[in-house]
Amino acid sequence: MSLHKFYKKKEDGEQQHKYKKVDLNALPVDPFEWPSIDFYHVNQRDEISRTYFQIGPFHPLNREFAPHDFGGKPQRFIQSWFDDNKYWLEYSIKQDAAFCLCCYLFKSSIPNQGGSDHFVKSGFKAWNRKSGIDNHKEGTPHTIVVQKCQSLMNQRQSTASAFEKQTTL
Repeated sequence: MSLHKFYKKKEDGEQQHKYKKVDLNALPVDPFEWPSIDFYHVNQRDEISRTYFQIGPFHPLNREFAPHDFGGKPQRFIQSWFDDNKYWLEYSIKQDAAFCLCCYLFKSSIPNQGGSDHFVKSGFKAWNRKSGIDNHKEGTPHTIVVQKCQSLMNQRQSTASAFEKQTTL
C-alpha cells in the first residue's frame, strides 16, 4: 500500500513554496527601512540577527540632528546618547527617530510582553525626554532581549570553538 494516495498531487503549474535566501550584504542600514524580523524566513533569522548585531547599531557620526519644537523649545537627538547606549541605541536618518537594535531582533519572541513599540516600529522621537531612553533601557523586555542577543553571539562563539576543537583533534 502506498502513502501517495493520501496526499494531493501538485498540479504542473502550482508553485512550491521556497524561500529566497537573503543576501546578508544587502540588508538595509537605516533601522526605519528594516522589515519586521518575522518577515524573514525562520531558517535564516538567526543568521540575519547575528549579522545585524555584528554590524552594530546605526550611529550616524558627525551629524547635525534636526531640531523639533517641544513646548516652544527646539529639542534634538544628542550624539552623546550613543555613548551611554552604544550596543543597542541607533538612529534613523529617514525617520529622525531612535530605535533599539536588540528589541528589533528579539521583541517578537517574548510572549505576553506589553509595552510600547516606539523603539522597534515607529521610533522614539521625544527628544525633550531623555528619560524615555533610560526607562526603555531599564525595562524588563529590553533586559530580556539584551540577554537573548548575548546568548545568540555566545552560541556562535561556542559553536565555532567546538568546531575548531573537533577539527584540530
